Amino acid sequence: MNQFSSKEIKIKDPLQRDVKKPNYFYTFIIQKKSNSFMKNIFLLLSALLLLFPTNINSQVGGIGGSDYEMVFVPGAKEDKSDFFKKIAPKMYASVDYLAAMVDDINESFFLRYNIYRDEMEFLKNGKTLYLKKNEKRKIIFSKSQENFRLFKLNNKLRYFTVHNIGDNLLLSRKIVEYQEAKLAASSYQKDKPADFKMKENKKYIRFNQTLVEVPKRKNKFNTIFGPQSSAIKKYVKNNKLNIKNIEEETIVQYYNKL
Repeated sequence: MNQFSSKEIKIKDPLQRDVKKPNYFYTFIIQKKSNSFMKNIFLLLSALLLLFPTNINSQVGGIGGSDYEMVFVPGAKEDKSDFFKKIAPKMYASVDYLAAMVDDINESFFLRYNIYRDEMEFLKNGKTLYLKKNEKRKIIFSKSQENFRLFKLNNKLRYFTVHNIGDNLLLSRKIVEYQEAKLAASSYQKDKPADFKMKENKKYIRFNQTLVEVPKRKNKFNTIFGPQSSAIKKYVKNNKLNIKNIEEETIVQYYNKL
């Protein structure tokens, strides 16, 4: 009888017991099929890796095939010290890169606003880039719908949040200052390490092409509206508006209708 005619054959062990031993012909066939299956899986996974990028830094950057050099410039050299990494998040409006639309570019970019450096940061292949500044640039963050525009302040282009639509715009500017380390003046005090501190937003109204900082005092606030100051004063009084909360009010929208 052919020993390969069945899947199993019986042999004698030293103790004269019948034991079953697998037929190596069938074992070879099974292994060959298994190896072929694993090879197909490997080829499929390789194809998927080519189709979908695996570099998370590229994913953070943006979507699509825009010419990034036309939109972004290299960012500043970063401090790699552990202390700076600890305080660096305080420079940002959000430490996360958030989806945003830039101008009329038909793709989303993941940006974060560095308030201290006044730069929109973009991460591509592990390198920080800055969004190029120009007076026509518009950035709208998708989730919050916060609208940023660039206007000249002291002859430098600065980012402002825009709060309305019209000929005259209500703007606010975020401020973060760097405070240097200070040694204790006496043994009763403690040393103060360097840190970034968020300051109160500064508010402006852009009258056509001119930026005017919003005064904090009510009697001075009305005067910035020139010939319409009396109308604005009456409107604020009748509607019991608080100029300290100007971002939530409709003063500038009303002025645009005069």
